[in-house]
Amino acid sequence: MSMHVHELRGCTPTPLAGYLKALGVLRLVGEQKDPAARGLWREGCFVLISHLDRSSLCDFFLTEYSPTPLLTPWARGGGFYKDPDEALAAIETSAATRFSAYRAAISAARVPLQSMLDCDAKVRSIKQRRTRATPSEKRRLDNDPAYKAELDAAERDFKQKKVQFLPMCRKLWRGEAQHWMDAALVLQADGEAKYPALLGTGGMDGRLDFTYNAMRRLKSLFDLTAPEAPATPAASAWLGQCLFGDVAAGLQRAAVGQYHPSAAGGANASTGSQGEALSNPWDFLLMLEGAVSFQSAASRRWNSMADRSGAAPFATRSNAAGGGTTSQEEESVRGEQWMPLWGRPSTHREVQLLLAEGRAQVGSAGAQQPIDFARAVARLGISRGVTSFVRYGYLQRNGLSNLAIPLGSIEVAARPTVRLLDDIERWLHSHHRLASEKHAPARQREAERNLGDAAFAAATRPELPSTWQSLLLAMTEVEKVQATGTGTKAGPIPKLRPDWLAAADDGSTEFRLACALASASADYTKGKPPQLGPIRHHFLPLQRIGKYDARFAADTSGRLRHDVRVVAHGRDAVSDLVAIAERRLLESTNIGRRVRLTSPLRFCAQLADLARFVAGELDLDLLLGLARALMAVEWDRTGSAYQIPGGNRTTLRADLPPPGWRAIRLTMLPFDLETGVSIPTEPTTLRRLAAGDAALAYATARRRLLAHGVTPGLSVTLATPAAARLWAASMLFPISQRDAVRLARSLTPASASK
Repeated sequence: MSMHVHELRGCTPTPLAGYLKALGVLRLVGEQKDPAARGLWREGCFVLISHLDRSSLCDFFLTEYSPTPLLTPWARGGGFYKDPDEALAAIETSAATRFSAYRAAISAARVPLQSMLDCDAKVRSIKQRRTRATPSEKRRLDNDPAYKAELDAAERDFKQKKVQFLPMCRKLWRGEAQHWMDAALVLQADGEAKYPALLGTGGMDGRLDFTYNAMRRLKSLFDLTAPEAPATPAASAWLGQCLFGDVAAGLQRAAVGQYHPSAAGGANASTGSQGEALSNPWDFLLMLEGAVSFQSAASRRWNSMADRSGAAPFATRSNAAGGGTTSQEEESVRGEQWMPLWGRPSTHREVQLLLAEGRAQVGSAGAQQPIDFARAVARLGISRGVTSFVRYGYLQRNGLSNLAIPLGSIEVAARPTVRLLDDIERWLHSHHRLASEKHAPARQREAERNLGDAAFAAATRPELPSTWQSLLLAMTEVEKVQATGTGTKAGPIPKLRPDWLAAADDGSTEFRLACALASASADYTKGKPPQLGPIRHHFLPLQRIGKYDARFAADTSGRLRHDVRVVAHGRDAVSDLVAIAERRLLESTNIGRRVRLTSPLRFCAQLADLARFVAGELDLDLLLGLARALMAVEWDRTGSAYQIPGGNRTTLRADLPPPGWRAIRLTMLPFDLETGVSIPTEPTTLRRLAAGDAALAYATARRRLLAHGVTPGLSVTLATPAAARLWAASMLFPISQRDAVRLARSLTPASASK
């Protein structure tokens, strides 16, 4: 038999109604007409491959389609509590073969329901005796032990029947009715129900009952009074619009629930102040038919550690990270769901197996939050040929109504760089938990939101250095909040593997200098801890655990301990750098050594970069923000494979910093200039630069150089107070011994050097 390829333009990945329609079409055609039917997603629409041509496909839905029994006898709005109910009675009394499964499910539900209703009627009857009594009789009944015992017994009986009702329905229903129930709710061992967000609260969204509206749509599509329930005259045109995107007039004024936000109506939904909810009956019906495909995973995915959103395939807890249009206050308890798109032809059975697994793994753990899911996608933790995911958030809008809002799509591809996020996984989750607490301050919530957004961007666009730099800056902002004593339970930025450097390297001067500053330590002597420690200790009160692991130093009450080494308080980048340089000089003086601030040779600051620094051409906030986060890198593990771009380039004489700066820098070296030439540090030089007096600082440095055989060509030098402070801040960046020799030779006149 020949195969026909149908591009179902009415079935698109967004909105959620379009996605579910596609699953519904594939499921119904595969189960009821063509078992060989296959489907895939291509160019923004669903493609159905079947033995049926277009005419045969439409005829199947119009003449043969047997609806799934979509019922909610556990809900007041499901039609069972009205006698008779127009929509429910029309199906129950229909003689059409296609509704036989529907009729059997209704009949099976009425058995336990009637027992529960009888108990409910008995409770209401007992209560009415008191309601209709006179005041004196009410007082007598309130003090009558027999009346209280009768009421308590009736209420206990009703509660017992109510608890037994859902398990009884699950036991009595068969086939598609049971599959629908598995998709709508999850029964625990104690009989309590949990509700996956895809179908609201057991097939309802507030006062909107999906199943009752589905029965009303069936009544408008088929003549239920006729023996075989033929399609109504408008059903064919509506079907063409639903499947193929044809133009059809006469949409119904009916609610569509959370699945199609633009068609839900409400304020500002049209040209006027209010818009009506308009929908195609086939859209609503096939949408719910598609939701049944999620039933097989509902009971399998449930576990004691998951919340109710975790009962459905590819569902996660809610998180504003990466949402773009959401905020932390709008995080819904219904969570999120990521709908898979696949690019190879698959049968309904294959798709159902994919949904039954609902597998998104990060290592050995399942993805619980959107950032985890993005990491799983990037690490190919998704199987079965999925090409991308559409992310939906179940968010509250228009008061208390929920809408399934598309929050973007994520391509499935191998991105090994995303494994870097493993370093901060626990740190991310800890901050999210702390920021979600009731009394968390606004600054903590904002910092955590930015951190989540940056981590999500790094997981979805890891090839861009800018995304990793944004993540590093967000991590720094969190530490700044922690410096005020907020969120310290999560600890400082954990140690980072050296691969973070390659991921964030954009070749900029700011990044090279950030690496030079972040890697600076007292020394890198193997086997001996540095006496002064890395400069990270000047930003936060830390206690060392290992060589790079650290935790906050706290007092007995849990507050951050006051540490005199912490001198960088976030005033501005220049002030913080100057304060750290002065503190390092003081600590070096106390132990009787010159300023000890060195870096691995590959990460020493280049003279051309320092020239741009002292000229005021760089973004110092960016530089210091990157450096603060990079201080957590395990610098002694960088090895020789990684090189900073431009780090070993030759610096021309014209690219050198000003002569006055060169002379002062030579008096603040952590090593001998040359063999036998050791220039000690003069503390007043740095203090005068910090005060904005470059001329006096140069004069002091010049005398020190002359005393050790280095003859600067300039007698005096001038600089503005702002430039002098930049000079003072630049003294914190370590340089190599080779560059120090170049500085000395560039200062000495030719006759003196000869």
